[in-house]
Amino acid sequence: MATLIEIRCSGQRPAPRNAWERRRHIQWATSPDHDPLTSPLERWGRRIAIPQNRLEVIHPHVTSPWWSGLESHIAETREDALAAHQTALHSGANIIAYTDGSLTEQGVGAAVVSPLGRQAVHIGSPATHTVYAAELRGIEMALTQICNTLGPTSQRSHRAYTAIIFTDNQAAIQACSAPGRSSGQYILSEITCTASQLQERGWDIQLYWLPGHEGIYGNECADALAKEAANPPAPNPNGVEELTLKASIRRTLHIEAASAWKSEWATSTHGNSLCRLWKEPSKAPMQLYQGLQRAATSVLIQMQTGKIALASYLGTFNAMELTECSCGRGRQDIRHVLLHCTNQAGPWMRHLTQGSRRELDYRAYLTWPDLVPKAVRFMLETGLLGQFQTLPTTYRITATERKQPAE
Repeated sequence: MATLIEIRCSGQRPAPRNAWERRRHIQWATSPDHDPLTSPLERWGRRIAIPQNRLEVIHPHVTSPWWSGLESHIAETREDALAAHQTALHSGANIIAYTDGSLTEQGVGAAVVSPLGRQAVHIGSPATHTVYAAELRGIEMALTQICNTLGPTSQRSHRAYTAIIFTDNQAAIQACSAPGRSSGQYILSEITCTASQLQERGWDIQLYWLPGHEGIYGNECADALAKEAANPPAPNPNGVEELTLKASIRRTLHIEAASAWKSEWATSTHGNSLCRLWKEPSKAPMQLYQGLQRAATSVLIQMQTGKIALASYLGTFNAMELTECSCGRGRQDIRHVLLHCTNQAGPWMRHLTQGSRRELDYRAYLTWPDLVPKAVRFMLETGLLGQFQTLPTTYRITATERKQPAE
């Protein structure tokens, strides 16, 4: 147990120094949310209600190195694709099938329409599957339909057969031609396995891209069936137990993380200065720091968070007795220094010269990309921040900024 506590504490907090701390760490380490013997994947699986044994596993290879892939045809334009469709219809192919996948708020469905029949299947929810996986499942259903219905079953046929499958998803066609380590791999494995069986029976499998909503009867029927299969959250009628895709898990976690971030942003008692600058959290503010030198980045962070060596902030923990600015016009905080302080009129005129000093809200100087470097330069030139007083007057705010003339 002592070794377990030491491993659990390393890198996060110091090892317990006495019996009381040891008991506290034992209780902390054995709680359900911090059990060191439980993987992060298992903890997240419990949170989003996904059984771990139904998670998709990505393998290094789907097929043997000598597998040639399925013949694919992706036209450059919609017009060329429609022309290729007409040519395929008169090519004498034994089977022509149309497949489609659909994703709605209620679920994900796939369908195939061919002379062998119409088939649709509900494969899961948006939290566990993607429309790309539905498109792959539609192709797999078309191949399985052919494999179960036509062709000799025990020996290789010397007669050539042709099956043409139309789908409106180019990514699915490309994946079938060159399967890789992508989400939905387990469906690709089923596709390649069934296709290999058909090829051994003398079948030539061809995949064509056909744009949707062009009034083609087979395509429209497959689209309608897929949407119908997606809507009802009924179990798979054919008994196919689908796996949860890696891409769907990633999307679900991103949505949950964004929701938790937004909720914490709105209710947190900390970071009020940042909440006043940005009403909702996002990654956009990080772009303001791109290209800034280290000292300039530190100044900007202090200005945005309000934790800066000005009288107003220092007075909150009695580091200064007076919180008023020496100009006598208010508390010395960022808003005052940027907009109202008469002591800083000179630096302001040299760097923040966009119209009247009161035309812009102080938040603009801290959030607008074109004003941020000027605001940082202004704050450095005021001399109010003692930690940066040793910087030379020629200091560059950004790496691409021209060197400032020495005074």
